[in-house]
Amino acid sequence: MSENGTDALLDLSFAREMGGSGMARALREAKRASLRDFAAPVGCAPSTILRWERGDLRPTGQAGIRYARLLRELMTSTPKKHTPAVAGIKGVRDKQTCEKLPHPPGSSAN
Repeated sequence: MSENGTDALLDLSFAREMGGSGMARALREAKRASLRDFAAPVGCAPSTILRWERGDLRPTGQAGIRYARLLRELMTSTPKKHTPAVAGIKGVRDKQTCEKLPHPPGSSAN
């Protein structure tokens, strides 16, 4: 299997573990991001993110891989003051989505 194929399988495995354990939802909520905020960069419906978080569905395909990479980025990122939770994360293409995200408590944007 190619390195990219191995990476994709690892990403999907990570996304499935995070979703089924409840850790993905906890991370999303800790970053104060909505289902819609996650769905836009992943390229799926908010209801799909919800079903992944509940463990009702398992992430698959390119959307599952993007979801895993978004979760990993959020786990390792420290948002700057005044920076929305997922702004600047690789793969977040929709600037308007990022602008709609909540800002950290105490920031002047609130």
